[in-house]
Parts: sequence; structure tokens; C-alpha cells
Amino acid sequence: MELTQDIPLTLSVKKQEIADYLTAYLAKKRDEFSVFPLDREAYDALVKLAVSGKILRGSILVIVADSLVGKPLGEAPLIAASALELLQTGILVQDDVMDADEKRRGQDALHKTFAGLAGEMPAGLRRRFGENAAVCIGDIAFFLSSDLLGSMPVDPVTLRRMIKLYSREMALLGAAQIEDLRITGISSAVTEAEILSMYTGKTARYSWILPLLAALELSGKGELLSPEFEEIGRSAGLVFQLVDDRIGLFGDTDRTGKSVGGDVREGKKTLYYHYGLELLKGPELAQFRRFYGSRDLDEAGLRTVRDLLFTSGAAAKVDELIDEYDHRTSDSIGRLPVGETVRQVLTDLVSYVRRRER
Repeated sequence: MELTQDIPLTLSVKKQEIADYLTAYLAKKRDEFSVFPLDREAYDALVKLAVSGKILRGSILVIVADSLVGKPLGEAPLIAASALELLQTGILVQDDVMDADEKRRGQDALHKTFAGLAGEMPAGLRRRFGENAAVCIGDIAFFLSSDLLGSMPVDPVTLRRMIKLYSREMALLGAAQIEDLRITGISSAVTEAEILSMYTGKTARYSWILPLLAALELSGKGELLSPEFEEIGRSAGLVFQLVDDRIGLFGDTDRTGKSVGGDVREGKKTLYYHYGLELLKGPELAQFRRFYGSRDLDEAGLRTVRDLLFTSGAAAKVDELIDEYDHRTSDSIGRLPVGETVRQVLTDLVSYVRRRER
């Protein structure tokens, strides 16, 4: 897909609008709800994390919703987008606890920050306190997202459909996260189909299917085009995740804001891992098995893993799969019974995601 419009600029504008709305909303809730000593720090940490990312999901929602009706839809998409980004923030907070990641978006992960605020506790309790506090703060983000969603100025039927949509997609995401933890922890082989199914549930659904279906609902077209948009979201979401895996393995920490090689150190069952096991033989396979999943893997070891994935053809197989799902997305967009403007907006958004470096 070729990028033909200035989507980066449009995304930047929408990102700022959503960030400003979230900042004001969370500041209001901080002042309204703060009771205990660390409450204000919790809300400030949520704001800092929420506005420091790409805000891509929320921006997709607003841009697509506006394109479907041919004009800005007003406050409702902005609120829905802010609710989605608050969900994303809570997910990241809890994900960092599960994966024991200490960095997120170039700053300390929230569980590490709160461990540092537990100076009065015995040293042995501080880390656990930070993790528990982060789980609670993630929950706060989820509940505030529901509060935001319920405040949308839309008719009761649309509001009910939006709440059901968000609730369903988050429930599906939770189940997919359990599957990710399961396949990461088991020693037996995992199939390509299992990995792609987990990617669909964990990334494609809430990163693409949810914002696209939310845009449809707010434009009044939810009952007409949901299957078609879900098909686009599924393939575009797999492109998103596979590119994310590539950035996480071969990217630049200064650009990504997080430690490169985290998936390798955590032993994540990515498609790079799957294809590495499939294509490597003999001593190289043994070396790959020894390094992959090593928590104390150094930079030299990570370079070895990268080299093995390149020379074996595993990295090329992932690139081929990215191309395949990119083409599927393009074909699905081309069949949509919508105006050319909507098709072009969707094409440009997917092209931008395909070419991102962070």
C-alpha cells in the first residue's frame, strides 16, 4: 500500500486533541477522587503514560468516524477515543507487571515508580508493593474509561451498543492475554496458527477491530458494515503486531522508548521464535534455544539471536507474512461499499502502521 495523504500530520493533530482531553479529564478526577497519600501520584502517572504514546488507536477511531460521515462528528468520537486510550494505558500498566518490564515509553514502568515511592517499607516489600499498586492503578484506568464512555452525548441506543462493544472486546483481550501467558510458559512447541490466533485476540481486536467498529457505531453504520470492517481490522491488526515484533527485535531503543530484545529475554512465543525453531538445525538450533528466553541475555547474545534469525530465513518469513496480511487488508478495503475517501483514509492508516519504526 502506498501512502498518498498526509496521515502523519492528521494523526499528530488528533493525538494532541485526545491528549489534551485526557489530561484535563484525569486532572479533574484526581482533584475529585484523591483521598490517600499516593492518590495524586497515581493520577499523575496515568496522565504521563497516557499522553506519551502514539495514541494511535484513538486517532484511528476519530479519523475513520469523521471520514464515514464526511465531516467532524464532534465530541462523541473524541470521548470514545479518550476512553480507548485510557483502556490502553491500564493494559500497558498491568502488562509491564506481568512481563517484569522496567521501561515503558522511555520512562520507568509504573510498578517501578511506585516501588520507589515505598521508601518507608522494608526493602523486601517495595517491589511487591509497586507491582500491586500498578495493578490497582490499571484497574482505576479501566473504570475511568467506562465513566468516560458513559458520558458521550449520543442517543441511548448508540450508547448501549458502544458500552457492549467496549466490554466485549476487553473481555476477549483478557482471554487472549491468558493465552499469551500460557504459550510463553509451556515448553512444548506452539503452532503458527496458535500464535496468529493469540495475536488476533490480543492485538488485532483492540488495536484495530475495536476502533473501527466504534467509528462505525458513532457514524450510524454499525449494523451495515461491521463484518467488513472486522475483516479489515483483523488483517490490519496482524500487520500491526508483526511490525511490532520486528521493531521489538531489530529496532532502536532510542526510537522505541523501550528495551529492544524484551521478547527474546522473556521467551515470548513470537513467529520469529516459531520460524527459528522450524528452520535452524544442529549447533545453530542449540545456540538459539540456549539464548532465547534467557533473562540475563547480553547485547552480544541478542546480536547472535538476530543473526540466526536472518541467516536461517526466519526473519524473511515474517516479512513475507506482513506482506500477505497487508495485501489482504488492501483487498478488503477495495471491496468496501463506501466512498473513495473512506477507502483512501483506511489505506493510508494501514500504510502508516506498516512503515512505522516505533
